[in-house]
This record gives sequence, structure tokens and C-alpha cells, in this order.
Amino acid sequence: GVQTCALPICIEEDPIAAATFEFQGRHVRTVDLGYNGQYGVPIDSTFAVVGRENVTILGELHDTLRVREHNQARLLRWTFDNEFWLDFESGYVWRSSQYFAPGAPPVVIEIYKRDV
Repeated sequence: GVQTCALPICIEEDPIAAATFEFQGRHVRTVDLGYNGQYGVPIDSTFAVVGRENVTILGELHDTLRVREHNQARLLRWTFDNEFWLDFESGYVWRSSQYFAPGAPPVVIEIYKRDV
């Protein structure tokens, strides 16, 4: 599988980064939250395809597949959902809404121009 690491998160199995559209099953990653000694916290994830959706970013229309990632950090009693809007053909992530810490609001990221 694909491993993605960027502090403070290391994802052992990342179907979003792999752009394979293979979302079946349970995926596991660990996160370092840095407060109260919360390092290496395991998070179980399952993915569900929400559906095909058009997304407009800076006036440009993108044909996307919306995917919801349901997450459980049992040690912290923290459950949350991240969402991703993937290019329908390539799997490139044009938009995401992701949680990075319990009690904090999600961070919404939009890519305005692809670098490749």
C-alpha cells in the first residue's frame, strides 16, 4: 500500500493518496496530536463513495467523485468524518474538508491550479 507521512500524521494505508479508487475495507493510520502526550494514536477509517459531483473552483468546473472517510480514534473517544472531492478521471484531490484535532473545526482545502 501507499504510505504518506507529513507531520503530525502518518497514514499506512491511504487510498486517497494512491488515487486507486479502491476504498473497500478498513484502513489504519496513526496521528501525533502533540498535546497531553498523544502520540501514535491509531485511527480506523472506512471510506464511502457519496457520488459524482461538479465542483467549481475560481470559475473552473471540475467533474469529481465525492468520498467520505469515517474515522474513529477509540483511545480518544473521537469520531469524525473527512470529505474529499477527487477528479473523476485521475483521482486528483481538488477539495477536501479534514479534521486534524478533537474539538477543532475542519480545515477546508481547495486547489486552484494543478502543478503537473
